[in-house]
Amino acid sequence: MKQFIYIALMATSLTAFGQEWNMAPLEKNNENEKSAFDVKQEYIRLYLTAPGSFGDNVLAKANKGKIGAGLMVTFFSFSQKHHICGGIDFAAYTVEDVSLAGNVEQSNISNFYLAYMYRMPLGKKMSLNPKISVGSITIDQRKDGDSYGKQQGVGYGAGMDIDYAFTEHTRIFLGLNYTLLKPETHTIPELESFYDTLHQLNITFGVKF
Repeated sequence: MKQFIYIALMATSLTAFGQEWNMAPLEKNNENEKSAFDVKQEYIRLYLTAPGSFGDNVLAKANKGKIGAGLMVTFFSFSQKHHICGGIDFAAYTVEDVSLAGNVEQSNISNFYLAYMYRMPLGKKMSLNPKISVGSITIDQRKDGDSYGKQQGVGYGAGMDIDYAFTEHTRIFLGLNYTLLKPETHTIPELESFYDTLHQLNITFGVKF
């Protein structure tokens, strides 16, 4: 009888130890799954822009792109692939046809936007990054340093860039971004689409860190 009790106690102890040993990796896996969902600022992007435009609208017909710049920050990321970002984009255009754009010298477009970006690695040092965005835009018509009117509206964007890990903490990138600009306008119905549906196409070059 004593031998039976001793064997039963040994079996119970081994079973409990086995259960504890098997549960340890599960706890570690749960920690790994939790750490994959984090809030962090992965990238700050600073870039220069070569602004452009196309289509049958006042931006394309009466303006010529000069230079632009922008900043984008990653606020939130998941699994290092899905990113929620925010930023500001600025582009300056020279007015070439005052009969269409008004008696001004320059059109400045600013865009405060929120974006979703997906990161697709291309090997160890490169990645392809498509994104979509929506933002609040302002078109400022200027002459001799003074503002002659501002238009507010909405911008809907889509773009893509490719980046390269220049150093461990720094990446350079080249991108192409399209934005559909929808400023508020007050004109006759026949000309509404010419002034309130603008197609902006920008080439960007910058650095991420």
